[in-house]
Amino acid sequence: MIELDRLIRSVDLVVTGEGLVDATSFTGKVVGRVLERAHAAGIKALVLAGDVAEGGPTDALSLVASYGPERARTEPAECVPELVAANLATHENTP
Repeated sequence: MIELDRLIRSVDLVVTGEGLVDATSFTGKVVGRVLERAHAAGIKALVLAGDVAEGGPTDALSLVASYGPERARTEPAECVPELVAANLATHENTP
């Protein structure tokens, strides 16, 4: 309905996420489906999470791990763009 595949093909980066990323995040949930579509289109993708469960995907970025539980919980709107910018800055020369 929202033409997600067309929208994904029109960007350089897809950012998706959820409160707690764990193994179930990639079994039919939005995060997994968005990643599948981004990868199929050859578009880079980041997964952001409030936190990542033990044994969860290591490439998901955790607000709790990056900013501590208090700031992640009280200032997520500030943490998300900071974390994305920091990740992009460290990977800016990566194909």
